[in-house]
Amino acid sequence: MQVVPTVVGGPNRRVACLEDGVDVGERVTDRRSATIQICRVPPGRADERAHPIGDWDTAGVDEIQVLPVDERDGSWEVDTPRFRVYLHGSGEATTHGWTATYDITGADVLQVIDWAQREAGDSLTYAVALVYDDNAKAQLNSGGGRGLLWLVGTDGNTNARSPEETAVLNRMLARRTDRVGVPQADRIPEGALSVGKDLIARLNGAQSPH
Repeated sequence: MQVVPTVVGGPNRRVACLEDGVDVGERVTDRRSATIQICRVPPGRADERAHPIGDWDTAGVDEIQVLPVDERDGSWEVDTPRFRVYLHGSGEATTHGWTATYDITGADVLQVIDWAQREAGDSLTYAVALVYDDNAKAQLNSGGGRGLLWLVGTDGNTNARSPEETAVLNRMLARRTDRVGVPQADRIPEGALSVGKDLIARLNGAQSPH
């Protein structure tokens, strides 16, 4: 699975793509009337970054970068991803609590998100990661080759160490009532294994971190 950035800039940012000092960007205007530029980067120069112009308020998106790339720089892909879902017995204002973890295969990320939020309901928080097996690390450290790439949220028992991590945890709490919209065609098929309300109730009663 590949995620390819397609847009440069934020709602209050103006950027320029410079090639030998010449602006080669293409100006567009979004629906909020904020001028941005999309870079047209020549083949072989896809690693060039867009350069911000001016000291404008960026509405909290300073850490978000969306860059044009050359899709030919990828040398491998995996079409059978393994996803890991964390369900957290969170409190009213915290994601900390017990954790139940499940791996899902044979589905795409939208189906996994649909399953996770169905199971979480309006009382739990959830997070979704892509499971990655690093064979080189496994050879150096037996059992140490498996890792996670967080796609939605993070481990709910994380202690935030930065404003960005705090924002991730807060969005997890918000998704209990403001769900991710998943089109009907992208929902998990009926009959997929459910954790079960009895187990959730039992875990909720425990309220102890995993």
